[in-house]
Amino acid sequence: MSNLSVLRVKSVQETLNLLAETDVTSKLLSGGVSITLQIRNGNLTCDRLIDISGVEELKSIQPVQINGKTFYQIGAGLSLSHVAKNSELKSKFPGLVSVIKTSSDPARLNAFTLGGLLTVKRNTGNLFPALAVLEAVIQVQNTDGEKLIPIMEWLTQVKKESSGLITAILLPDQSQTGWLVKEVKRRQMPGELIAGVVLCSVKDQNDVQSDLRLASVVDQFGVQRWTAIEEKINQAVAANDSFHSIMNDFDVQLQLRWGDGLDAQYRRQVLTALITRGLQEMIGSGEE
Repeated sequence: MSNLSVLRVKSVQETLNLLAETDVTSKLLSGGVSITLQIRNGNLTCDRLIDISGVEELKSIQPVQINGKTFYQIGAGLSLSHVAKNSELKSKFPGLVSVIKTSSDPARLNAFTLGGLLTVKRNTGNLFPALAVLEAVIQVQNTDGEKLIPIMEWLTQVKKESSGLITAILLPDQSQTGWLVKEVKRRQMPGELIAGVVLCSVKDQNDVQSDLRLASVVDQFGVQRWTAIEEKINQAVAANDSFHSIMNDFDVQLQLRWGDGLDAQYRRQVLTALITRGLQEMIGSGEE
């Protein structure tokens, strides 16, 4: 640790050049939360830190065009509090802003950066499920060029991108419909956390479109996007049908994925009940 050096960089290209060097191991330093924990625990294994907190390229929020589609590009170097305060994001993605504001305490919101959380894949509150239902894309750059990786693909990758830098999170423009968020309440036991996020596309406050999206995180199982259940629920909403049987299907899917042990049964029962309650409140169903 006494020989650990810190290099402060000013550009993305300078960062990429340093990461590409093969004779020295490097780690990125921005908000510094994960690095601080590694130093405290004696787990930091690298020759140097590359401080990217001064790279202004990683701190912009702007609309961009990619393959004819509009995305909102949110710089990976921005803190969660900075993102939550942005007036344009408040207007375009009020659900995401709401999730960010309630994801942690003010000190951590100021310290955590989007890129840092995604690099270590550390979920805060319901941030990752919200990004999943918004179909976010991770922008990664290395010396060979740029890669665009869907959020669910990024979160399920076992191996992290080598010699790369997360530069931004891209959110598809939802301005045609607007979005509301319904956060499913969390229940916590020792060593266990169950949470969920439900989002829906809306035309106005009184006219809900059939475009519900659902993602959840359940401790070690990670973030799940329940696309098959989304499709069935959307069909039920469009036809004004009951979704009681659909949630039974959801429970069956959970059983197939997690098994039928006592812990799995508890997770299934709680998650199914919480998501059912959230959907009932959102679409005004009177069915219990």
